[in-house]
Amino acid sequence: MTINHRAEAERHLSQGAFTASPEKAHPIDPVATDFHFRMAQVHATLARDEENAATLADLRDANTKLRGDLASIRRIVVDHVADNLGRQDLFSWRSARDLTKALDAYGQNIDQAVDERLEERHIDPRTAWIGPHDQVHPVTKKWTDLGGTIWDLNRPWIDCDGNSWEWTGEFDQGPLMHCKATDRTSTLDAIYIFHRPLVPGDSPETVDHPF
Repeated sequence: MTINHRAEAERHLSQGAFTASPEKAHPIDPVATDFHFRMAQVHATLARDEENAATLADLRDANTKLRGDLASIRRIVVDHVADNLGRQDLFSWRSARDLTKALDAYGQNIDQAVDERLEERHIDPRTAWIGPHDQVHPVTKKWTDLGGTIWDLNRPWIDCDGNSWEWTGEFDQGPLMHCKATDRTSTLDAIYIFHRPLVPGDSPETVDHPF
């Protein structure tokens, strides 16, 4: 049986204030009044404890829900960052990097969780974090310059003088290209700047996107 301690406290206070005494000089019975006041105090204390317990339980439930919501949000964000890093296109990579930097500023580093998610997808975390403009993709052999242009290094590139440039497999602030005709080695962006337009060796289409 549940007792409403607040109601009981109010009832005892009411009874204690109107308890008659057999002595005409003392219309209020002091013994009965003292009893009711003491009982009112007991029930008031119990009522307060119940309210505090209810408040604590509510706070505990709210905290549990908040932790669950934050865990779900964190999982979604980690998946989003891993997806964008794994795509290895410049704009997706920048979006993921900027988001993680913003989270770092608020003390919410997710790098380790992202690394674990990338490994689950058989993607090298180190390669993913470096970014497409800082490396040649190890599988597709493609490189994205800072302007967002994707260069296929599986094929040679022909400059405006008709010289053919092939990737050496090395990288130094850009793919290092070698020309057999001139025996020169230079970065792809330098070749583009001084010898554009560049034409893919197996295609007549000209690539002319400024850095």
